[in-house]
Amino acid sequence: MQGNPCSKDPEYHMRIIAHLKDIVYVDYRLVDPDQVQSAREHFQDELFEVYEEEKRKAEEMQKVEELHQRQQQLKDANLEGINTLLDEMLKDDTEQEKLKNLTFWPEVIDELQHEFRLLSEEFIENTIKENVKKENERSVFENALNRNREEKDEASISLVHKFNLKKKHLIRQLEEDNIREEEAVAYLKELQESNLELNDDLLEIELRQMEDDDQILSDFERRYGDLVNKFVESAQNEFFSKARELENNFYQNSLRVSPAVCGCPS
Repeated sequence: MQGNPCSKDPEYHMRIIAHLKDIVYVDYRLVDPDQVQSAREHFQDELFEVYEEEKRKAEEMQKVEELHQRQQQLKDANLEGINTLLDEMLKDDTEQEKLKNLTFWPEVIDELQHEFRLLSEEFIENTIKENVKKENERSVFENALNRNREEKDEASISLVHKFNLKKKHLIRQLEEDNIREEEAVAYLKELQESNLELNDDLLEIELRQMEDDDQILSDFERRYGDLVNKFVESAQNEFFSKARELENNFYQNSLRVSPAVCGCPS
């Protein structure tokens, strides 16, 4: 530590081994475990403050990460802005400026916000669960599609490989010096027939792949559509209708207290 500003501290050696628990050498000397224990006891208050600060920062980072994950969940589920939906509704209400001056009005707003928060939290959780189901359905679809194409590719590669082996064999036969003309013609005809057969087989595999892909896509659209329809129906009945009910009740409460604001008889 020679030349380091911290070496000017008379207790720098003890402070270093107290704070750096994994340090092995200081100033080219092996750290004595007994000295470490003594140093940590000497600086226990300072170490506790460091521990508390590190713990606080870790908790803050965890909260930030959890908030980021939550926001990403809402984004993936197309629910961005739902947490501020009620605030936007209240902000657009021109009567709020008059009503908020009433002593009991904050309680009305708090009750509305509480009920809406419970309603929206339930809706968010259900929507996220449904979104997971949709993601799983998409994953199943993609895996089935890729698996079908891989199977067809493997079958095509196998056919081409068999054809190439046969072609090599026939070419070797044609390259023989003592081959007769009729034999050469027969080999060429066999090669031509094998090539046509390969083309037909590859075309059939391609057609089967297209049919299988269409069936996989049709099954996916049906299952995915069922999930979407179920979610839309649930959202309309369980969230939006209840949200309208809350809004109507809030509006009725506003009408009841409006005479008190304007000084008119109810």
